[in-house]
Amino acid sequence: MKKLILLLLSFTSQITFINAQWQNTNCPCPYDANVTRVAAIGTNIFAGTNGLFLSTDSGVSWSAINNGLPNYAYVQSLVVSGTSIFAGIENGGVFISTDTGGSWAAINNGLTDSSDVISLLVNGTNIFAGTGNGVFLSTNTGASWKKINNGLPNSTIWSFALNGTNVFAGSDGNGAFLSADTGASWTAVNNGLPNNCWVYSLAISGTNIFAGDQDAGVFLSTNNGGSWIAINNGLTDTIVYSFAVSGVNIFAGTNNPAVWRLSLSDILGLEDISVINNSSSIYPNPATNQLTIYTSRPTEQSFGRPSFQNEAVTVSIMNVLGQIVQEEKASPQPSPKERAFTINIKNLSAGIYFLQLSDQTQRPVLKFVKE
Repeated sequence: MKKLILLLLSFTSQITFINAQWQNTNCPCPYDANVTRVAAIGTNIFAGTNGLFLSTDSGVSWSAINNGLPNYAYVQSLVVSGTSIFAGIENGGVFISTDTGGSWAAINNGLTDSSDVISLLVNGTNIFAGTGNGVFLSTNTGASWKKINNGLPNSTIWSFALNGTNVFAGSDGNGAFLSADTGASWTAVNNGLPNNCWVYSLAISGTNIFAGDQDAGVFLSTNNGGSWIAINNGLTDTIVYSFAVSGVNIFAGTNNPAVWRLSLSDILGLEDISVINNSSSIYPNPATNQLTIYTSRPTEQSFGRPSFQNEAVTVSIMNVLGQIVQEEKASPQPSPKERAFTINIKNLSAGIYFLQLSDQTQRPVLKFVKE
């Protein structure tokens, strides 16, 4: 019994992250203005609104940094590359700063018919600009631009994110799009996002992709956009305009205006749960329609009780937030050395899941991927 209690306590400690809470910082943003973009260089956090603000202490205090920007510049996009910062200004094109926002210069050759730059992504010398006329690409750090819209609807592009060689774009009312060829072509990736989703913001942390919707809050994908789930506990303002990842935190800029903070460890805490599997295993893994769980047979006497080796067990499947998405009873298949349980997973969305097998003697937890 002591071993069982310790195992249950270990499992419980792994899923406490479902109570993760966003916290408001004190950005001195103009009254009735939106924090449209946030970005980070090390411990420096930049917030774009009517002008730009900088915090060097994780959001405790902020100062204005607008030298070289147009008067009353409305910052619609903000990204960093090394020590350079790129800002997209409403009807002002793209500006660059190489001195932590101390000064700014315009880089707009080729953007004359699309100066309303709403989103930016930098990957080496490639810069993607999302505008009201789709996507533009610069391959020379902003010296010149060309349009790349194959596969995109006639839509405004609000946001970008980069995951390896994959580029994600967020649109107004058409959800998220993915390009694996530097923008030469695009495909929709909207499973789990709201209908007519406006993806105002996107961010990457490891293999996790965050999407901010105009009304439904924050969504998380752990499978390269194959599926999405909402993560909004504590977030009272669910109009999410912007994200920035800094150290162990992700920051979100919302409509109030406000900047919210969430600990990444609270979301990623399930990554270690797969160690609680003792002598159990799953096959196949990844799986598509069904999988089989193999676990050792109990002895004739287990924890002072008769053997339960032929009885049905409860199989619980959790998503990356610890939420149970499927639960059922399963009966063991005949086997002399181990118990085997087969379950159907065809109705699960593609993604990463954690499976717990519960009977009278043990509660192994295993990680698997649904394709």
